[in-house]
Amino acid sequence: MEYRRLGQTGLEVSTIGLGTNNFGGRIDFEATKKVLHQTMEEGINFL
Repeated sequence: MEYRRLGQTGLEVSTIGLGTNNFGGRIDFEATKKVLHQTMEEGINFL
């Protein structure tokens, strides 16, 4: 996974982000957990 600095914050974020608009009603809690865990395993830290 590639990472870049986020502005002047010093934070390093993945160049790929996960959009979470569908969370919170459209998919259940267990499915949400599964998606988030897989996202972290892939190195994505920008939500």
